[in-house]
Amino acid sequence: MKKALLPFLFALLLFPSKGFSSPGDTVIFTTLGHYYYDTATAKACYSPLIDRMGRPYVYGASIDMGMVTFDISNPMNPLPIDTLTALDLGGFGTKATWVQQKQDTLYIATGGFQIGGYKAGLTTWDFTNPNAPVLLDKWDSTAWTQGCSQVLVQGNYAYLAAMENGIIILDISNASNIRFVSQLTLSTLPNTGYTPNARGLYLSNDTLVVSFDGGGVRLVDVAIKTAPVQIGAFLDMVPWTQDTLYSFYNHVWCNGRHCFFPIDYAGLEVVDISNPTSMQSEAYDNIWGLHGGIGPWYGSDGHTNEIAWTGASTNVLMISGADSQVLAYDPSDPAQPRIMGWWGPPNTDNLASWGIDEFNGMVVCGYLRDVFANQPYYSTYGGIQLLSWTLITDDNNIEPLAPSIEVFPNPTSGVCTVALPASAATEFTIDVVDVTGRLIMTQSANPLDNGRNAYVDMSSLAPGAYFVNVYAEGVWCTKQVVVQ
Repeated sequence: MKKALLPFLFALLLFPSKGFSSPGDTVIFTTLGHYYYDTATAKACYSPLIDRMGRPYVYGASIDMGMVTFDISNPMNPLPIDTLTALDLGGFGTKATWVQQKQDTLYIATGGFQIGGYKAGLTTWDFTNPNAPVLLDKWDSTAWTQGCSQVLVQGNYAYLAAMENGIIILDISNASNIRFVSQLTLSTLPNTGYTPNARGLYLSNDTLVVSFDGGGVRLVDVAIKTAPVQIGAFLDMVPWTQDTLYSFYNHVWCNGRHCFFPIDYAGLEVVDISNPTSMQSEAYDNIWGLHGGIGPWYGSDGHTNEIAWTGASTNVLMISGADSQVLAYDPSDPAQPRIMGWWGPPNTDNLASWGIDEFNGMVVCGYLRDVFANQPYYSTYGGIQLLSWTLITDDNNIEPLAPSIEVFPNPTSGVCTVALPASAATEFTIDVVDVTGRLIMTQSANPLDNGRNAYVDMSSLAPGAYFVNVYAEGVWCTKQVVVQ
């Protein structure tokens, strides 16, 4: 078992704490390392998870590949060290769709959900040693064969989002002896042209919020685990310019009575669930604008899919955005969710994110491999991408975490010199981002070259304020530069 831990990395990525953001606050991303799977087959990392015990690992639920463990002790060079294959997880054809951690136990949801015919299932693993995981138990059933997209573990129970088969509740009080408790098929609403299927889960006290792909949201009272009861249903209609489509919700995060839902190719919607029998849409935001044509599948630059919340001290929602890769939202005013930054400009590469996780200042994207021409994005590689992030407050209270860099001339109308710290001895990554946090350009620089200077050509940028981010092992800092 590797002994390297992440406290050094997490100390490096600390940022000013701020519970409620203000209109000028911005999220800035810094590019770390990535790992792409072999492209011989359609391999994808759907849902990644950063180890919650502070160890330098990322776990990737990777569909056909199984569950891949990455060593991220060097965040600039994440490396796979172990794979739980389909045979390990349940048998030939089993697909890993989600992973959740409870101390040193991993809970891996199984059952492909892109097409039917896969049993909804769950496996539990002892990850005391991530290099040599030990199987604790497997559960699945031929009674429910529409797949499984997520597992939500809370207390002694695990909840499975079992697509057209609704939800399944399992007793996991003993991780070595998974026991079936109950199953509930949820209601359908007016015909959307697609079969509503349970995709995302959020548990608030005894109310389970279920996001439906092709069917809105359902609320389920799970106070009595053996007899869950649906108590509410909601189906909204997303506004488009040339047609009207129902909300296809892929995941969910809730803050009290407000639930935030990423929508297929269509941004973010906030729903007030305080009255289960009369839920109301409160806000809708789509950074890609409205699109005509045949639904949102054509003409959109992204696809919102998963949500990761950064916690109360920073209060940022990180959302996977497919071709746009990562979107950072401010949820403090549910009536007006605000984009605070994003990473991965659309239509400039062949990469698209499906899953996302955030922990202690690090973000990991799970890349899919989508080579179908009729999708709005084309993604060549599956795998993971690591990022760090910081919250820049509206008073420009940027706190350097390392010896400061110098950027001059500032203001500038052309090439800037970035003077690198004398203490640096490794290659740097230099990112330029705009005030919304959107990555504009990135390049590498070696501090031993050019008398410890690097050069960034900003002559093509529109006038305004930008941030120059510099990252290397042991050094991280930001400077604001004005382009005239």
